[in-house]
Amino acid sequence: MPADVLETVRRIRAVHVVVPARNEAQTLPATLTALERARERLLALRPEIRVDVTVALDRCEDNSAGIVRAHRRVGWIQLGAGDVGRARAVGVAWARAGSPVEPGAAWIANTDADSQVPPDWLTAHVAHAERGVDLLLGLVQPVGPEMSQERLRGWNARHDLTDGHPHVFGANLGVHAAAYRAVGGFRPMRAHEDADLVDRVRRAAFTWHATADAAVATSARTVGRAAHGFAAALRALPASAGPWVAPAPQQHRPREQPTRRTG
Repeated sequence: MPADVLETVRRIRAVHVVVPARNEAQTLPATLTALERARERLLALRPEIRVDVTVALDRCEDNSAGIVRAHRRVGWIQLGAGDVGRARAVGVAWARAGSPVEPGAAWIANTDADSQVPPDWLTAHVAHAERGVDLLLGLVQPVGPEMSQERLRGWNARHDLTDGHPHVFGANLGVHAAAYRAVGGFRPMRAHEDADLVDRVRRAAFTWHATADAAVATSARTVGRAAHGFAAALRALPASAGPWVAPAPQQHRPREQPTRRTG
């Protein structure tokens, strides 16, 4: 059955956006502006949904805290873990603690403080969630002066950028709050906390889907906050002169076969 006529199996009444940040004062303004646009797009269509954004400020020594505090629609919590898995977990716990919506009607949308979501990002996440997806794996598109033509070709050659892809990116990862709670949430990990969560959700036989919709633009920097994180993967790609100019963000389009189940 085409995805645009699939029956809604549940209603999402709350969306918690969680963003870990460590010394991201240069990128946070664009991140938060993009999230506000996505929030406005969703609320224009579904004004009954509660949407909150929480930034987990982890060992920030720059003006990240000041930038977040200037955004009245953004919540924040500070911690000194130096651990992205812990930061994500604390951000989710903070958001859920302040929500009156039960886990069965809540969605957790994860991104990063060096990333910019497209305007239809939350709309796409909610659409998949309401069709029964418990775990949504989205794509990212590296952008910035470090993304040379050669490096872009290497990125495209090494990644499946279509529906059903095998990739996991913390900058574009959604999970139903009930599934998140059932598997114990994010674990304290300095890297690969996203893949760890995804593995446990899949093993628990929750419904999941890997989508090419609403890809997130993320920094192509090759020196990141985590020693073995996304920047390290980009360093492994070939580099040459000629920075790449990012295309317009991909818009959400319903597709067939929106869910897959393991087991």
